[in-house]
Amino acid sequence: MDLKTLKELLASLNINPDEIEDERYATAFRILFASIEKQNEEIEYFKAENQKLRDEINLLRACLKIELDLTIRIGLIHLNQKIVALNR
Repeated sequence: MDLKTLKELLASLNINPDEIEDERYATAFRILFASIEKQNEEIEYFKAENQKLRDEINLLRACLKIELDLTIRIGLIHLNQKIVALNR
């Protein structure tokens, strides 16, 4: 469940810990709400970190492709030179 949906769901329940008479339940709700908020902050942080890693992987893939293309071209040039030398 995403943060927006969760907030809407909690708002629709209209739970206000300050209005709960039993202090244990009020405290439990405060702890749960704080925990949910903290977890959502961590989720957002890890989403951003995950995207950074994806971007870095894509950059490395692009660099590897360029290096492989260059290596293949050099290899083909050397192979072509050997073929020409053999045909002389």
